[in-house]
Amino acid sequence: MGKWRFLFLVFLSFCLITQSVMAKTYKIAIIQYDKGAVYDIPKEAFKAELKQLGLQVKYVEYNCNRRLGMFADALIEDMLSQKPDLIFSLGTGITEYLAGVRGGKPIHVKHKIMKIPVVFAAVTNPVLSGIVKDWNSSGNNFTGASVFFPTAKLFETLRRAGPYKKVLVPLDGTGLGCTIASEQEIKQIEKKYSFKMITVYGNNALDVQKTIMENNLQFDSIAVLYDNIAIEALASGVLEKFSVERRAPIISVLTFLKNHAVFSYGADFNENGRVAARMAYRILIEGKDPREIPIYKVRRPYFVINLKMAKKLGMHIPPSLLSRADEIVK
Repeated sequence: MGKWRFLFLVFLSFCLITQSVMAKTYKIAIIQYDKGAVYDIPKEAFKAELKQLGLQVKYVEYNCNRRLGMFADALIEDMLSQKPDLIFSLGTGITEYLAGVRGGKPIHVKHKIMKIPVVFAAVTNPVLSGIVKDWNSSGNNFTGASVFFPTAKLFETLRRAGPYKKVLVPLDGTGLGCTIASEQEIKQIEKKYSFKMITVYGNNALDVQKTIMENNLQFDSIAVLYDNIAIEALASGVLEKFSVERRAPIISVLTFLKNHAVFSYGADFNENGRVAARMAYRILIEGKDPREIPIYKVRRPYFVINLKMAKKLGMHIPPSLLSRADEIVK
């Protein structure tokens, strides 16, 4: 009888402690690399999931607008003054900066985050970037959800859709880890499928447009990979204009921009945010060390075919491809 009473008291104590922890209002600082749909999707999913999990949270939010250096230092300084319980970082650029790296190499930053737990989302390849040690254990106070996956299936789809050979690939000129990941994918795809990859580097969508026009670049298809510049060029309509003019189909790793591309094959950014929220919960409520939580990898990319865009370009999509799509935009 004494044993059961003891176990009951232990269970009751656990319930009271858990209730006390859950009743606390946590402060989470959110900092994102750019403003817009790319990061707003996982951010809102993160908030919704934590609410669903029953956490009371006060958020303080910051937006870097892709300007790092002194501008980021000032934001981070203000963020640290808020004394957050956890930092939620969105995007490769700012997450690298918080970790004091860029493209896998150490850089000098005014405030390297070493004590406050950092959970990230919408980061391309955190291992390649140097944000974490490996996929199983970060080796520091960072953990989170990656959106990276090998893009071979995306290019294989392009190959099956027609005799496309010259692929335009816009890339960020600032040397971030997402660009390095894109460059590695380009080399592998070029070798495997014999595509001619035409890379265009820039700091914004207008740079991409200017380079294409001034150099009279010739291409028959366009690939939007992990770079913010490519995302900006796609969302702004710059790439779609060239796509229609040259009947060059766009393929993309961004399913939330599916209305702009013929083929989209990529991570679910909503799921990315929800996974990050569950990691934050384990850190704040269960007391887990970030290094104990493996980095999330995309398990099943989502495949979208946009028939409306295909029709505009005069493309015929084989039934064998249509049967593989998770979603068809008509």
